[in-house]
Amino acid sequence: HNSTVYRWNRPCYGISDNGKPHLRIENRVLPAGPTILDQVANATFWLGAMMGASQEYTDIREMISYEDVQDNFIKASKFGIDSKFSWLNDKKITACDLILSELLPLARAGLNSCKVNSSDIDKYLGVIEERAKKHMNGARWILRSFTKLKSETTLDESLSVLTSSIIQNQNKNLPVH
Repeated sequence: HNSTVYRWNRPCYGISDNGKPHLRIENRVLPAGPTILDQVANATFWLGAMMGASQEYTDIREMISYEDVQDNFIKASKFGIDSKFSWLNDKKITACDLILSELLPLARAGLNSCKVNSSDIDKYLGVIEERAKKHMNGARWILRSFTKLKSETTLDESLSVLTSSIIQNQNKNLPVH
């Protein structure tokens, strides 16, 4: 729609101050909203999950293989919220169930450990929870809306209506779910 390519995460190899090599995942650009509330929820969820994971797992490589991580990444890039993953200890789980049963509690614990205000945690993780319950995210909302509009009107009008809807939802502070 707007010619943007989202490079959400990238692996980075580095050398620590102690000379030990390491591999880390950098989150370069958080997923787009489509509203500011959605974007803040994305950031809150991601940061909370990263903090929670660093406290919960000593060495996550003992719980999931690199091959499963790679396969999960490819599935997520192809199927998004419809993905089914091989998770820790070879557990098979859908994206929405993973978010609801494992990642949200992990994110909540991570944010609590950083002393983030509990009402902020509830507000922003609540957005993520409702998305998972309703099986909806920004990408799915935009694609479904665009597909429906395209069948009813011209391409130009479809894009204009979609952009206008995004702006209206931003102004009303309505999350995508």
